Formats: sequence, C-alpha cells, structure tokens
Amino acid sequence: MREYLYLCDYPSQSYVLASGLHFQDFLDWVPRPGGVLLLKHNYCDALRDSRTGFDFVPIEDLAALAADNTYGYGDFSWTEYHGSPPDLSDEAIADLLFFSHMNRPRSSVSIRGLENQHLFCAHDDGWRLKLYYSDWTALATKLQQLVSTKLNGNFSMGHLDTLHQCDCALWLESGFIEREARSDDIDGLQQKRRKRAN
Repeated sequence: MREYLYLCDYPSQSYVLASGLHFQDFLDWVPRPGGVLLLKHNYCDALRDSRTGFDFVPIEDLAALAADNTYGYGDFSWTEYHGSPPDLSDEAIADLLFFSHMNRPRSSVSIRGLENQHLFCAHDDGWRLKLYYSDWTALATKLQQLVSTKLNGNFSMGHLDTLHQCDCALWLESGFIEREARSDDIDGLQQKRRKRAN
C-alpha cells in the first residue's frame, strides 16, 4: 500500500486520475451478484467468455485476483458487471475494445448489458489510475468512503466538492490534505514533492 493518495478530477472528460489506489481498494464497488470484466490483464485464473473473447472473474473469486501481483501486469483495465457474465451486443464489444485500446470511452462510460458505472485503466496498479465515471455524485459518495477508510476518517465530501469544482488536485499524506497542481505526470509530481521535502 502506498503512503499517499493523489486525486485529480477532470469533470469535462468524466474521469478521476489517482495514484495510491489499488485494484483491491475497489472490491466493495463490485455488484453482488456480479463480477469484473477484465480488458487488459495477466491473470491466469480468469474465466473466458467464448462468444465475446473477454475474460471475467465472478465476485466469489475476486479475492484471488486481488491477491495476485496486479502491479506486475503493467497495463491493467477492467469494469464491473452486474448479475451473470453478460451477453454483450456487438456494439458493446466494440465500446469495450475501444476503451481497452485507447484508455478512454468511445461514447458512454456505461456499457449496455453490463450495468456498470465505471471504467478503470491502470498502469502499474497503485501507481497511476484513470477512473471514468457515469455519475459524479455516486462516485463522490464511494470515493469519500474509500478515502476515509484509507485515511482513518480524515476526508470529507467538502474535499471532493473542492476537487470537482476547482482547477486543482489533492495530495493526501501523513494525515494532511494539500491542494496540488493538476497533472497527468505522476513521476514528475513525485520528483517535485521529493525536492520540496529536502
């Protein structure tokens, strides 16, 4: 687990950029019944839907996926699904393939047949995550609970309102929450903060 969180919201594109959040942090977001549709991964024990060619992991098997070395996958993208593994239309398959290739939705975040609210694309799980959302209010509620758990309750909806409404990002570390510049360059932010600390 990383000792910091970086959160940056891009409302016009409906995604949050994060560093310090891992796949295992989102397990509670998966519907029951349901599971995770894997778009890019290296997980050997995933099940394969023969018609669509997509791999999936039902909710009862997600603990094993979370225990795997997801950081070692490099690129890792997924979305949640509700109910049984979905029977997807050709258009839904095209939307998912576009997302897995371009790391952005072709049109909507919600893919017909999945009942999903999010699309996730990570690089080096925990290092860089783009979390696309269909509804900011629903996402903010889930993020507030998630971040509060990681920070032992020191994160409010007011922080998320600031994140969503201002042209800034938030850096959370050692019990402190600071405004930070918006940036997609996680490496550059880390270097800047190390120089500032010295």
